Amino acid sequence: MALFGAPRAFLGLDIGLEGGALVEVVDRGRRVELATYAVFPRPAENSVAAVAAAVSAAMNRAQVSADVAAFSLPSRSIFSAAMTLPAMPAEQRARVIKFKAQHIIPATPAHVKLSTVQHPRSDGMLNVYVTATPKPLIAWYWQLAKKLHLEIVKLEPEIFSLIRTHTFAPNSTILFCSVGRDITFHLVADAVPLASRTLDIVAATVGKKTVADELARNLRHLVGDRQLTKIIVTGPGANTPAVIDTVAAVLGRRPEITNPWHGLAYPAELESVVAELGPRLAVAIGLARSSLAPKL
Repeated sequence: MALFGAPRAFLGLDIGLEGGALVEVVDRGRRVELATYAVFPRPAENSVAAVAAAVSAAMNRAQVSADVAAFSLPSRSIFSAAMTLPAMPAEQRARVIKFKAQHIIPATPAHVKLSTVQHPRSDGMLNVYVTATPKPLIAWYWQLAKKLHLEIVKLEPEIFSLIRTHTFAPNSTILFCSVGRDITFHLVADAVPLASRTLDIVAATVGKKTVADELARNLRHLVGDRQLTKIIVTGPGANTPAVIDTVAAVLGRRPEITNPWHGLAYPAELESVVAELGPRLAVAIGLARSSLAPKL
């Protein structure tokens, strides 16, 4: 929020395989404004120096003023799992989650950092979503932030940024379909992730029958017999017709393109621009909003 009456600027940085996006918002106390945004290609070299140069160029071009930022963690580089637990003391629950995670997540516990989101159910059980982030990946982002002279306020999987930019009705279940160089599905119930799955499928190839069939199989397995409230498509490839048609055919519901701008003020002349760029900037918007919760 505004500090001693002065507006604060927050930056969201989403760096994916196909490129990156940044969004800066300014908290003016009574309202939050879109300050600037940019998209940029990811360099062929994955070194901290090369990526920092690409991000820095985009920040300069967009005239970013923020010195604090939230970064997204790529879905394909982290492990996640959902579990359901009975009611128990918090200390015992932490031990159980750690024990179960060791058997679910294919990574050595010492090499990852575990994070959890917990949501109580009406039947007294607890839904728990666990993410395990490799420690070298965390170190890479800290090095990147240092190069960019930014303070990291949050490192989070993209699903939490997407949840933050969408409204969930009670007892709703939403499937997010994030389309970039690959395709990632996120299943979310009552604003809590149930499952995430990244497929090694290039969106442009979904028009081929064998690829569409593979997409359909994974989709059926992920959703099962759950009744979906919405299907939301996001990412730079959100408007890929073959992906939308395949998802609609499998699930019997037409997906809608994300609109992550609610709650943000911006000039009226940007209306057509933000509508077009919404899917590409959705995660970056959610990241920028993370520093403003619960205001947005």
